Amino acid sequence: MKCSVMTIVTDTSDSSHLYGNQIVLICFQTSRRKIHFEMISIEKKQKRSLLVIKFIHSFIWLFYNGVIFYILYAAITNTIDKWIWICIGLVLLEGIVLLLFKWFCPLTILARKYSNSTKSNFDIYLPEWLARHNKIIYTIIFISALLILAYQIFINNK
Repeated sequence: MKCSVMTIVTDTSDSSHLYGNQIVLICFQTSRRKIHFEMISIEKKQKRSLLVIKFIHSFIWLFYNGVIFYILYAAITNTIDKWIWICIGLVLLEGIVLLLFKWFCPLTILARKYSNSTKSNFDIYLPEWLARHNKIIYTIIFISALLILAYQIFINNK
């Protein structure tokens, strides 16, 4: 089936049967020579894409919460094993990614294509205050865990 764009409707005030920005496609079915019209809502597609990004971003955020709090727990309980070093490596890797993207998560940059929102939590399922201060809060927790870990390794294990 071949499709070509017929028209782009941006002003729907005169068209009560259209909702939001829509593209009208004409699809030609060559075997039976029938014309098929299909409406695709750009706005709905953008909302769907943003929702997917928000779910993925929230899942990654939860994963890194587990990683950071495992580091803190392991440091406090002096459970220094291979997992604490793997977790530290993951957090450092995340830090490198943030440095490469000028302190923005790549998912936030991607989500900007689908939203004009200026809210800190437009791309993740978090309260706005937490999304706004996320980096500083978790950096403090991570550095605290590293200080406790250093204490456990160099002072407490003597």
